Amino acid sequence: TLGGYAVRVATRYLHSSALQDLYGFRPFTGQLRAEITDTLAAAAMGMMEGGMLASAMVEEMRRRKIIIPGISVIERLCADILVEAERHALRRLADGLSRDQARRLDALCDLAPETHRTFLAWLRQPAGAATPRGFQLVAARLAHLRAIGLPPEWARRIPERRLRQLSREGNRMTAQHLAELAPVRRRGLLVAIALDLMASLTDDAIDMHDRMVGRLFRKAENRQHEAMRDQRALIGRSVRHYATVGAAVIEARRRGIDPFMAIERVMPWEVFEGSVADATELGKRHPEDLLDLMEAAYPKLRAYTPRLLATFDFHGVTAARPLLEALSLLRELNVSSRRLLPADPPLGFVRPRWRRFVLREGGVDRRYYELCTMEELRQRLRAGDVWVVGSRRYRSLEDDLLSKASFVALRVSGEIRLGIEADAQAFLGRRRQLLDANLTAVNALAEQGELSQASIANDELVIRPLRNDTPAEAKALTQRLYALLPRIRITELLDEVDGWTRFSEAFVHLRTGEPARDRRAVLTAVLADGTNLGLTRMAEACNDVTLPRLAWTASWHLSEETYKQALARVVNAAADAACRTLGRWRRIIVGWPALPRRRPRRGGQPRQRPLRQ
Repeated sequence: TLGGYAVRVATRYLHSSALQDLYGFRPFTGQLRAEITDTLAAAAMGMMEGGMLASAMVEEMRRRKIIIPGISVIERLCADILVEAERHALRRLADGLSRDQARRLDALCDLAPETHRTFLAWLRQPAGAATPRGFQLVAARLAHLRAIGLPPEWARRIPERRLRQLSREGNRMTAQHLAELAPVRRRGLLVAIALDLMASLTDDAIDMHDRMVGRLFRKAENRQHEAMRDQRALIGRSVRHYATVGAAVIEARRRGIDPFMAIERVMPWEVFEGSVADATELGKRHPEDLLDLMEAAYPKLRAYTPRLLATFDFHGVTAARPLLEALSLLRELNVSSRRLLPADPPLGFVRPRWRRFVLREGGVDRRYYELCTMEELRQRLRAGDVWVVGSRRYRSLEDDLLSKASFVALRVSGEIRLGIEADAQAFLGRRRQLLDANLTAVNALAEQGELSQASIANDELVIRPLRNDTPAEAKALTQRLYALLPRIRITELLDEVDGWTRFSEAFVHLRTGEPARDRRAVLTAVLADGTNLGLTRMAEACNDVTLPRLAWTASWHLSEETYKQALARVVNAAADAACRTLGRWRRIIVGWPALPRRRPRRGGQPRQRPLRQ
């Protein structure tokens, strides 16, 4: 009978095998498991979230027509792939280290001479204030890292996200903890830390240069303003005198009388001569251009610019070539201790504002030439026309793109997977057709006067300004609703939301993956981040959480990944609550009967039906 046929256990397997043969599906066997693992191993190098890897795995299985196994199998496989990806990344970073490089890396965990801290702690300390001394300290730390001999190209051995993740993991460990790790893991983490620190210190040094040059201009401007403020009485008196004399001269010309007699009628000649002398002195004290005051800032600039030019290698676009040549010239002059510039230094980057200061009668002024070069370097770095080798923030745009070799390899294998046409001519032709169609439609609407929020007047397109369409009643209702909300402390609100969503459980330990034991410390650290109060002030405001405990919790449990997981829990809880509320209102409005209460299970809690997405 049909009933017995359906109950037969082997029937389902026979039908499943027939469907697989009909549509070309394959079961997830050991061989396919190895193929999927090898395919996703490269992608896992740039992924730190298991959800993204699981989605990529399911998509790859669907593309290959592989029957997707249970979620527990996918979770275990993703976990194994992520662990192996981290190990592979560490091996790639530590591969090729010489004995001297390995020795210098291990020495980072040793104590520095005549100090009570390790070299690693010294390298990790913040950059400090933007001063010539601060720049020299940053450059010294960068020189210590470069002495290890790690080429900056090693950072491209693994994806940047994986490198930053390994660096964050290593920075959360103490030097003693790093020294206890296995050699491959310890040196891989130290390489990641060193490469990341070199990029960070490079960015810090360039930022210091930006701030110091800007500060020199601000100080010159402030000196000019202070001098004018101190002599505002003399300036005001001179202006009034010249206004009086000017009016008298104009009136004398209109009447045709002697202008000298007109001046003496409104002001004694001795007073007029004194006013001219005061104006001449004011002109000397207050130059027309702010650059006249910049020469006094040259010694402060020279306190760090030789180290800047000797430490960093600058590159740029073709338009910035004169500036790069000027930087090379100044570097050579610093090395050879020469003061005089050559007869024909690069001047293509000097702007018109600087020319009358740089180009003097006797030749090129060295001080203003170097001031102009450093100010132009600051502007070109901001614009992206000049980049620094080894920097993360001031790097070339091509570093963020695929290399030509990688693009060619992807195009040959057919794995580009772009959402647009890969052929440039075909893509431009299709977009041109779409643009023509839209312009034709807009033209037809304009002829009929049916353009929304726009009109054509005197052959010009006039776009109407946006208006606030919120009615006054809605604003009043919003204020009333906000007034109904209870006054609650932010700590109580955070604790209550965590009671609903359990988002604090998402802040797992960086290494073990276990939830934090001290829930209060996690919530306090999250509140310190959310309010920008900082851990120190938050510890002072709390009686039951100390600063060391907060610092340890923030270092090992708070990261970009755990914040994403916690936010996902909050969003999912809000979506579930909205679905439940919508379901209750639909039953009330449509008149659906209330659902019967389910009997609780033996465990005590009623079984909840999962919500459909």
